[in-house]
Amino acid sequence: MMPIWFSIFIIACLGSILAFYNFLIPALVIACLLLAAAWIRPEIARSALGAALILASFFIYCDLRIPPLIETLPALQQQEIIGQVADYPRYDGKTTSFIFKADGDKTYQNKIQIFCFFDPGLKRGDRVRLHGDLEPPTPPGNPGELDYPFYLRCQGIYYTMAIKEPKAVQLLNRVQGPMVWLADYRAEARELFLKVLPEEDANILLGMLLGLIEGIDPEEYRDYQKTGIIHVFSVSGMHIGFLLLVSAWLTSIMELKRSSRLLIGIGLLLVYGGLTGWPSPVVRSSIMGAMGLIAYYSGRENGMLNSLGLAGLIIVCLNPSAPLQMSFQFTFLATWGIVYLFPLLKAQLAYRSWWWDLVLIPICAQLPMFPLLIYHFNLFSPVSIISNILLGYLSGIVVVLGFFALILSGWLPMLAALFLNPAGLLIEVIRSINTWLVNLPGAFFWVAAPAWQIILIYYLGLLLVIYALVRKKARGWLISGILLMGLLLVVVFLPASLYNRGTMEITFVDVGQGDSILLKTPQGKFILIDGGGSEFTDVAQRKLLPYLHNRGIREMWLMINTHPDTDHLQGLEAVLHEFGVRQMAIPKCLGEAEQYDQVKKILTEKEIPLYKLAAGENLNIEKGLEVKVLYPEAEANVVGTNGQSLVLEIKYGIFSTLLTGDLQKEGLQRLSEAGLNPVTLVKIPHHGSKGSLLPGFYDKTRPNWAVISVGANNRFGHPNPEVLEELERRKVKIYRTDQKGAVTVKCDGRAIFIDSYR
Repeated sequence: MMPIWFSIFIIACLGSILAFYNFLIPALVIACLLLAAAWIRPEIARSALGAALILASFFIYCDLRIPPLIETLPALQQQEIIGQVADYPRYDGKTTSFIFKADGDKTYQNKIQIFCFFDPGLKRGDRVRLHGDLEPPTPPGNPGELDYPFYLRCQGIYYTMAIKEPKAVQLLNRVQGPMVWLADYRAEARELFLKVLPEEDANILLGMLLGLIEGIDPEEYRDYQKTGIIHVFSVSGMHIGFLLLVSAWLTSIMELKRSSRLLIGIGLLLVYGGLTGWPSPVVRSSIMGAMGLIAYYSGRENGMLNSLGLAGLIIVCLNPSAPLQMSFQFTFLATWGIVYLFPLLKAQLAYRSWWWDLVLIPICAQLPMFPLLIYHFNLFSPVSIISNILLGYLSGIVVVLGFFALILSGWLPMLAALFLNPAGLLIEVIRSINTWLVNLPGAFFWVAAPAWQIILIYYLGLLLVIYALVRKKARGWLISGILLMGLLLVVVFLPASLYNRGTMEITFVDVGQGDSILLKTPQGKFILIDGGGSEFTDVAQRKLLPYLHNRGIREMWLMINTHPDTDHLQGLEAVLHEFGVRQMAIPKCLGEAEQYDQVKKILTEKEIPLYKLAAGENLNIEKGLEVKVLYPEAEANVVGTNGQSLVLEIKYGIFSTLLTGDLQKEGLQRLSEAGLNPVTLVKIPHHGSKGSLLPGFYDKTRPNWAVISVGANNRFGHPNPEVLEELERRKVKIYRTDQKGAVTVKCDGRAIFIDSYR
């Protein structure tokens, strides 16, 4: 029978999720089914009625706590807000971010995510006055992109504020008491770590100990994700467990009484939680750890599942949206795997050597998380078992050494350095091994995000496996469960080229102020035309790559760059690093541009052929699909790269489109004079700038639809109002990526379908 507190926790999570999405009807259906079960089977009446009551109670409680979702919250200009810094400000060298708890009881302005483009020197708990514009977070523009509004809503945040000037931040009262001591202690420890260790190693250690990942190189951080060891940077159960081990060892050496050991252990939990800012995994692990300490030192049996359930129940009561958060899901599933699956499988395998525990523990932690890891990150890492065995336990030793250094840093910094040096040596070993692992053939695979039905089937299979092991049922139940779990792998590994065979797709990916167009041919070849880019943010990692990964694309048959401006070329460099690319093409007239030097270097290293295109060429891709280069000539006599953008005409069946890059009036005039045919859709040149306004061009192309790839609230004022007026006058249906997100056109040769992500 499932432990009572764990059962209540599961029902509470269900009620919370149903309330979050306002699923009143499904909640009533589930409650009615439970009541029917109580009436049909009297022996389970008490359990069924209790479950229905708990579900209804938590649904009502969470529904009252979670404000209703408003699709479009208004932007609020020039706001003055007063309140408290609610967490530790994080500064990455350019931007400081923190959560702000505002005074008053305005439902959607109670908590605000703040970004300062400088270091305001604030501490957790400070009272401040802020001036700025309150903006609702921008929703994702592409499938697979981080849903930032959803992420913030799970924390009760509905607005963000970006502050550019220090004068917009006014400190009212500096926090006093323990909060100051913890903040100062944390800052002194960080300074000592950076002084004793090389910067890269110090930042890795700070990430492991306190979850401070701002200083870790983004590419290296993604490598830890690929090898499945990223959890060492999420302060959670492993850290709390090692902290309690250190506490138990020290207090045993000192021969303290049990009551003193208990108080010291709980005190360390409180101090460490304060140093980390009490993220959800630390709250959960600390509650479980405290319950374990009380049970151990009082001589009572410690029910781990009940401890896990009670810890989760407290978190859900404090934050009803917690079950929707990734960190909550991963930490609870991993802990459940260790405290329940591990003993179950260990008993079935009946091995004697403790070495097998080192293998089985990470497997049991990974099994429950596996579908969600694939769903959220589109990653399947066969090497994760090896990495968790080799690096997970090494990371544990680093954390223990780091704990000693953290404890001593405030009083005996010289002694703390004695622990930091071996920790730094082990970190170097971890970094070297991880680099080796991530470069192994087949270390990781980018896979398509599975549908929720496939995820449910996986968990059904896992439950069947558990049922077969617990009840000692026939082998058929076990095999059926394994097959259902394996179905997930089959689905996610299906090549992206198999989907929608016989249909051509063109997707205008939302890359902000830039261009990126993905063409899927009817036979499943993928062609990427431009990749977006920005000098201020990594567009490829935020937008383009998540979209491509979400579709399970692992190879590009061809990449084309229309011209080497940053907002068209930069993302292609990232694709070259992450994907297999068969070939690449650039304009012949710009073939020697220095902006291509880095791309050419990558192409040479990977032995990828480079082709140079000019007007009049036809790309021989596959039968029925026509791709023709209309512009520019091999030696274009035009100033600037925009005026030399490649223009492609694509035809399939009844559909035709003109992809115009950033062509300006002079180029459009030349193109029009050379002769143009009517097309179904035009990608408006240069993000809809005034230079794209040439009535003669639209007279000849006569499009039904126009797509404008543009960033929201961009500093260039794109698209130009006159361009929009001209298109509306011609009754052309306009799709803007800043408003609609990714725009996808599908054609099977006989019918055309157009849709947008938002």
